[in-house]
Amino acid sequence: GVPSSLTLSAQVADTGGNVSSSDDLVVSLTPDNLPPEIAGTHPANGGIVGELDAFEVFFLEALDPASVTPAAFSLTHLGGDGVLGSGDDVPVAILGASYDAGRRAARVILNSPVSAGYFAATTSAPLADARGNVMAATSTFRFHVLGLPDGDGDGLPDAMEASVGGDPSNPDTD
Repeated sequence: GVPSSLTLSAQVADTGGNVSSSDDLVVSLTPDNLPPEIAGTHPANGGIVGELDAFEVFFLEALDPASVTPAAFSLTHLGGDGVLGSGDDVPVAILGASYDAGRRAARVILNSPVSAGYFAATTSAPLADARGNVMAATSTFRFHVLGLPDGDGDGLPDAMEASVGGDPSNPDTD
């Protein structure tokens, strides 16, 4: 099993051969019982993107890859009024979800690119961290999709990028 404490001590020696040791220090270990926390999203909460066919959620700790499924995410088009829950919202179909352990990122792939408008994305259980702690509360972030082509996927539509002297085929020139 997992130990509940660690015992630490230090030993030093000088060039004359004198050796001294510290007293033992016992450090209690607290098990991780906290659910995963979101570190950021793409698009960012309140952000604007040209087009969208996937979104990402970044976490502060490793996730259980098996818990990263479409059931843990949703995307809703907020209708003509841009207000969540006002009756004109439309759910967006999710094709799949994957996990990049190196980036601690869940990538949610949509069935097709979305049209222009305001959106709300949610993350919730059954999403769990590597220790099995399930996400306790639903987390929502909102963003606006302009519905304009963005060939390099950098979030700035091609027409806007060209107008500011950028290269719409190179995300590194913005």
